[in-house]
Amino acid sequence: MDADRFRRLHGDCHRIIRAIRKACRFNADDIDDLEQAMAVALLELDDGETDSYCLERAAWAAFAWLRKTYGRSILFGIRQSGDLTPLVDSGKWRRVWC
Repeated sequence: MDADRFRRLHGDCHRIIRAIRKACRFNADDIDDLEQAMAVALLELDDGETDSYCLERAAWAAFAWLRKTYGRSILFGIRQSGDLTPLVDSGKWRRVWC
């Protein structure tokens, strides 16, 4: 992924982080680690992927980091969040988290 596209998509990750923070409260000190998990996910993707797919992968990296750090129970609020429902209501939620 080229640097300009990475910067743009990583900037869009902040919208996802705000939605996650609204859906499930977690320590603000952990935002940097969450951003890093999302950045790594973006860097692993090819340029041929769509922006929406890249952001979905970054969001799933954030969910995985939250689950590993806080446990599965913190993710309950995400299932109820209108902003995040399209990301988690794709069938992946059931296979990965439940």
